[in-house]
Amino acid sequence: MIQKPALGLEGVAATPSVPPAKFDQCIGHGQRIIDAAFGKSSPRRIPAGTRLFGPDGGDLVYRLSGGWACRVVDWLDGRRAIVEIYLPGDMVGLEAAVLGRPVDETVAVTALTVQAIDAQMLAELMAQPPAAAAILWLRAGQQRRVDRLAAALARRDAHERLALMLVDLYDRLCERGLVTGPSYPLPLTQQQIGDHLGLTLVHVNRVLRSLREKEIVSVDRHVVTIRDLDRLRQLAASARTARGFLTERSPGPREPRPNRARLDALMLS
Repeated sequence: MIQKPALGLEGVAATPSVPPAKFDQCIGHGQRIIDAAFGKSSPRRIPAGTRLFGPDGGDLVYRLSGGWACRVVDWLDGRRAIVEIYLPGDMVGLEAAVLGRPVDETVAVTALTVQAIDAQMLAELMAQPPAAAAILWLRAGQQRRVDRLAAALARRDAHERLALMLVDLYDRLCERGLVTGPSYPLPLTQQQIGDHLGLTLVHVNRVLRSLREKEIVSVDRHVVTIRDLDRLRQLAASARTARGFLTERSPGPREPRPNRARLDALMLS
């Protein structure tokens, strides 16, 4: 567990505001510091299905170089909720290292390639303002996704929840340079999608079929192919007019078929 420094009120009050551009530069610098720290760790391969963390917590922080993982909550009646999906580039285990308290179970969805640092190294990184800012930025992004999922489960229908998940995964992969076309790998089963979105297996199957028939998006053999990105984004963003997006297809050429070999390599890298 990281030892937290004591801060007086006078110290907080004296902290100057940071212009957004300067903060962005600070985050970029911090990310390079974090990259260097993880770069000292030899990559490790973790088989699919392996539990990275359990209720007893953990002292390591992982960064995924390849593969997908998820954070889950198992209920006493056997039901499971997937509360967070981790992609290549994500850091896993920050809560356990920083708070020193039990965390939810984290499981490898696919085979993983990871690098790791221990809690002491994380403490040393947090002592450097640029690295601390970068870690804060990463953690804020993770929390935003969890909050958005909670809001979707509370107020969005099945089509909107699924569209939100597919758009979020697509944008995250694009931002990291892992996807450049309209297709990307989705190693989750339909049951796991339901566990993430609060839907039954039958409901997930029905919604996927509906979106495919409306030529918005298709999921086939663990590959997502986006047919109409504008309508998919609108469905994810606006509940008020969502049904209209399921009746018309925007004009434009069909997207190219996915390169199966490239997508398989990305999923298993």
